[in-house]
Amino acid sequence: MIEKFLGDARLIKIQQANAISEANLGEYSIYNSTIDEYMRKLTVPKRESPFERIAKYKGTVLDIGYSIPMLISLKKGHPDVNCMGIGIYVNQYELKLAREHHIGLIEGSFFNPPQSLQELEKKCQTIVSKNTFSVIHNLNILPALQYVWDLLSFDQDMSKTGIAYIHIHDPKIYDTKAKEQISFSALCDRMTNLGFIMIFSEIQYDGGIVMITKSKPDPMQIPFRQVNS
Repeated sequence: MIEKFLGDARLIKIQQANAISEANLGEYSIYNSTIDEYMRKLTVPKRESPFERIAKYKGTVLDIGYSIPMLISLKKGHPDVNCMGIGIYVNQYELKLAREHHIGLIEGSFFNPPQSLQELEKKCQTIVSKNTFSVIHNLNILPALQYVWDLLSFDQDMSKTGIAYIHIHDPKIYDTKAKEQISFSALCDRMTNLGFIMIFSEIQYDGGIVMITKSKPDPMQIPFRQVNS
């Protein structure tokens, strides 16, 4: 997963430098985020919330831009869930807390994933991201959606296939084939043909929620690039 879709090495270094320089990138741990805050931010009206799904299917949960309090609460409520978090920086205090509660932490940028993320490929039953995707302005979001695809589990019973719940502001996307700029909600419609099932729900003044799952187990490459805002 790590090597297949990262692209130009110079661009990767620029993106990594930008990520490190952005104090509010969203890939840092979110100390005060609770399960209730995740529920409020990531639940699509009239759809199953991520935590209803966790209670039902267990499996592996990955929090992108993790919150230690949220993961600890989740582990206490569901001891058999494999709780994982990825953040651009993991401090020793967080690492100690995570070990005490049997939570796995991965240090590194989800937009330039470390090798250790590979062990989760095709294993994530639920992926949540309450903040990271909403604050990205100078990184290409589309490779990240590719990584979401690679990490999500697949089951012939579609109700059991992994789902990602992502909070996002409507980014500027450029379709290189059609040579036009499109909205993220329009991109959701187009990507259905690639195997993504994407439900986009707009929330007034607060961006939107995207629920992402896949309709087939095959590898996928997204033929789009993002226009930097």
